[in-house]
Amino acid sequence: LCINNNEKDTVYASGVESKIISVSKTGSQGWVYTSCIRGQSHDINAMLLLNSGELISGGITTDVCIYPLAEGRFKESYGAGNKVSAEQQKLRHVSPFPMQSPSSLSKNNDTLLIHLDTELQVWTVPSLIEAPILQGIVKKKKGNGVFSSQLSPDGQLICYSDIKGISFYHIITVPIIKFIPLKNPEFTSNEGQVLLQFTEDSKTLYAVGLD
Repeated sequence: LCINNNEKDTVYASGVESKIISVSKTGSQGWVYTSCIRGQSHDINAMLLLNSGELISGGITTDVCIYPLAEGRFKESYGAGNKVSAEQQKLRHVSPFPMQSPSSLSKNNDTLLIHLDTELQVWTVPSLIEAPILQGIVKKKKGNGVFSSQLSPDGQLICYSDIKGISFYHIITVPIIKFIPLKNPEFTSNEGQVLLQFTEDSKTLYAVGLD
């Protein structure tokens, strides 16, 4: 699998693995290897050059990677202390289309959780005829989008999953609403938990991963 840039002086190629290499044409040496990167966890099946500064890839998993480029080369090839590397954005993972609803209600239908790509919003629902009121936002670290999220039936716990694992927050409402991060569980899966579900008593969470 390979593609070239518009100038036709750089080719990006990948085989039956997760690595992408770049090969560029020079005046005196001809075609030479210039850089490589591993973004996907498994084989790459598709690549697209968005522009001169970004390449996107997809594979056998639902993970989509966006790689920053500088002069046709991947960022990592310049080294951590290089000025070019410092100015560039890091590799981004785009979360897949959610396998469950991006919103969940508490058992009493008075608390609503909505997840976006990089944040979770907690709303209160006074009644069926009144508009919901935004109470607070949980912002996650940049770079990895939210796969899935769940509000516990008792309305006291928030959890969300991304490519790094599952994160939990305890909702405190008195005297003001706060989100207290809890210790996160460890999982053997490296692909992210794409489906989360609390039991009715809010004491157990079931998680389903890609692998």
